[in-house]
Amino acid sequence: MRGFKQTGLSLVELMLAMAVGLLLMTFVVQAFVANKATNRFNEGLSEIQESGRYGIDLLRGDIRMSGYRLDPTTLPVANSLVGTDNVGLNNSDLLAISYQGDVGDTDCVGGNVVVAAPGVITNTFDLRLDANNRPTLFCNDVAILPGIENLQFEYGVDLDNDGAANVYLPAGGVANMNQVVSVRVAMLLATENSVGSNTDDRVYTLLDPANPVGPFADQRLRRVFSLTVVIRN
Repeated sequence: MRGFKQTGLSLVELMLAMAVGLLLMTFVVQAFVANKATNRFNEGLSEIQESGRYGIDLLRGDIRMSGYRLDPTTLPVANSLVGTDNVGLNNSDLLAISYQGDVGDTDCVGGNVVVAAPGVITNTFDLRLDANNRPTLFCNDVAILPGIENLQFEYGVDLDNDGAANVYLPAGGVANMNQVVSVRVAMLLATENSVGSNTDDRVYTLLDPANPVGPFADQRLRRVFSLTVVIRN
């Protein structure tokens, strides 16, 4: 009798091949999900870093201009630095900066063109919700930078006329704004969308440890950006 020669796969071999295939597929899916999550995190980080740099540079440039005069022999610019505490979105601060501009100069949003020098330019920064219901930095009532959830200022007061700040105070604690020689700025930025599965339960300190911000109980990525600006004028 001729023996039977088996061809193809046995049931055990087929089941083993299927198990190996499923295992490999699981690894592929997990790698894809992890890579997608990493890309989402990196994109979110890039988003807030770019926005943070822009916001810091914008405020730095304007604060340095506070009180600037085209002609130093003219009278000082009145109310060149006006701060108000806890009046914006999420108890954020407001800051109005004034300085003299030359013919053709504009404010922070391209308006109020100076037609006769010296003309006074005023830029007022505060936080509000934009048309998309997102926390946004406004300047002169125009939305200019979304994603800022909190904005705080402290003012360096020179008490002994040596040109250096002796103490930093909120606007409400400054008796004479003419003694302010520098400004501390801190802003909290968040991504527009969730970037991970972990809930943001952290508490953020911007300037005053007694007034932390958070937790937020969402999956957005957040970073605090801060700097100290010396007033030159």
